[in-house]
Amino acid sequence: RAVLTFLEACADRDKKADDGGPLTGGGHTTVSLTAPRGRGKSAALGLCLAGAVSFGFRSAVVTAPEPENLVSVFQFLVEGLKALKYQEHYDYTLGYNYGADEKAGRDNTKC
Repeated sequence: RAVLTFLEACADRDKKADDGGPLTGGGHTTVSLTAPRGRGKSAALGLCLAGAVSFGFRSAVVTAPEPENLVSVFQFLVEGLKALKYQEHYDYTLGYNYGADEKAGRDNTKC
C-alpha cells in the first residue's frame, strides 16, 4: 500500500506540473514513511524510488542514522529498476562507497 501511495504522489506531481499547478517552477513534495521495525519500510522505499525514476525524477534525498541502514533500500531500488526493465551500465550505473579499512567489493559495501 505504501508503494502505491508514493507512486500516486509521483503521478500527481506530473499531472499538477502539466496543469500549471503549484508544483511548477521547482516546487518540491515531501513524502514520509513510518512504521515499526521489521515492517518492510526499506523494501517499500527502494521500490518507490525505482518507480520515481520511471516517472522521470532525477534526484531524491534519503537519510538514515547510519550508512549501513541504507543498504537494503538500495538493494530494492536496484531490484525495482530491473523489474522495470532498466539495464545496469546502459540505463544506470551503481557506485559504491567503501570504508577506509575495507577491501573493495560489493560484499564490503558501506552504502
